[in-house]
Amino acid sequence: MKTILLFLAMTCTPVAMVLAWAWADEWLADLADRRRRAEQDRQTDAEWLAGLADESTPVYDALVCESIEKAEGWA
Repeated sequence: MKTILLFLAMTCTPVAMVLAWAWADEWLADLADRRRRAEQDRQTDAEWLAGLADESTPVYDALVCESIEKAEGWA
């Protein structure tokens, strides 16, 4: 019985290690992708806010109109 268990341990351990390595590699790649996307979101937000600082954009005009409507109770 010990021989069979020893044989199974020797043959299954490398397979389990390869599967664990593949899973860890995918998990780390997913984590890096989430971090990269979060960084891109922060950059996009900063660019968007910089665009709002320019008072000649239609987005800025719409936000000002919306804030005026809320302040006067129209919305």
